[in-house]
Parts: sequence; C-alpha cells; structure tokens
Amino acid sequence: MTKKTKRQLLIKQLDDIVSLIVRARDKMCITCGTIESPTASHYISRRKQATRWDLRNVNTQCWGCNKAHRYWPHRYERYMLDCYGVETVKQLGAIADQPIFKWKLDELEQMKIQLARYLELIALADLGLLPHVKAKLCSKVGHSLTEGQCSWCGFPSHYDKYNKRSK
Repeated sequence: MTKKTKRQLLIKQLDDIVSLIVRARDKMCITCGTIESPTASHYISRRKQATRWDLRNVNTQCWGCNKAHRYWPHRYERYMLDCYGVETVKQLGAIADQPIFKWKLDELEQMKIQLARYLELIALADLGLLPHVKAKLCSKVGHSLTEGQCSWCGFPSHYDKYNKRSK
C-alpha cells in the first residue's frame, strides 16, 4: 500500500470537513428533500480545485440526485440560481475556469483550520448536533480527545459525556 503524501491527506481531510459542514447546514437533499443517503455534491466538478471546497459550490444531495445531476443538471442548476443568484453562479464558473490551479500546502492547511472552526460554529448553533459532529470532526482531522478537550482545537470534548448518557 502506498503511503499518502501530506497534500493527499489534507485534501481528504478538507473533503471530509466540507462534507460534514454542508450536510449539517442543508440537513436534506436540496433537489428532492429526502434525508436518506446524504452526500456532499459539487455543482461544479470537484476536479476544479479552485472551487472544490467553496461552500457555495457544495450542497447536500441524496445519493440518487447526486448521481443524476451529471445527466440531468437542470434541478441542481435551478437550486443554485434560486439560492445564490445568477451572479454567484457565474462567479463560481469564472473561478473554476482559471487555468491550471493548484493550492499551496500552507493554503490547504489554513483552509482546513478555517473550515474546522466554521464547522464548530455550526455545531454550537445547533446543540443537538454538537456531540456527533464534534466526534466526527475530531476523528476526521486527527484530533485526539484527552482530558476533556480536543488537543488540536482546544474546544471542550462533550463526546464522552453524551456517550455515557446514551449507554
């Protein structure tokens, strides 16, 4: 098995964090409304690095709608226009069309920190999600929860307290 580079690990962590953010933000499929099989769906392909982690470009879709939007993009496009407007959709397209774009390693690390903190704000805003989102976030970005707080972000760990209640 090939060892992943630091860049590959950061990209995977960013994908995971953004997925958690959009699923917590949207709570259901933006095209059909179901809560079953939520996925993080990119309006503009995730191959376009410049918009891969832009939260306007990533929204929750069920697995079926995510797969279908490649062939029938009109429902996703309608959502994007209704939610963000024509100018934002054009802006995302212009950003994505930049010639060969590659994030620098320090930019990826900084983005990871900012998005992890943003996810914390979402979790704090919806206290019902806090223990579940926090546990997923900390495991996704390599946090170690010790002595009541996360050693990476410094936020208190409520995960153990909630786990004991549910047993």
